[in-house]
Amino acid sequence: MSVASVISINILLARHFYPEVLSYQAGGVVGKYIIKEQINPENVFNLNVGTRSLDVYSHAIIQDIKPQQLDSLVGAEHLLYFYTDQKGKDTLLRSFKAEVILDLDDFSVTLLRMNFGNPKKRPETLRSRYFIKVES
Repeated sequence: MSVASVISINILLARHFYPEVLSYQAGGVVGKYIIKEQINPENVFNLNVGTRSLDVYSHAIIQDIKPQQLDSLVGAEHLLYFYTDQKGKDTLLRSFKAEVILDLDDFSVTLLRMNFGNPKKRPETLRSRYFIKVES
């Protein structure tokens, strides 16, 4: 394979493939939303999920919390945001005055699989993630 071929493939991937794949990195999408909406990252928490892409795109280290911490946390602040999974969403909506801000499909882009590359099979590989606003 020539150098020109390698460069051409890399340009093709950088312009078409990777931007599409990164749209399925829910933590990155939420991080960009935090910046765009000027949400204070100190009021944002990971609940039941962990992702470093949220830290990177929000330009902050987002604290991980456990469900047991919710009652004391929500009572202490007026407005909080949570990046979470289905279980966390159910808990927040049931227990607090909460609103789903973003409903996202998530895929760990560092673990690409053939099924993800096939649009017909892609839904099998995706997880649901949510960005939820909670008011006390």
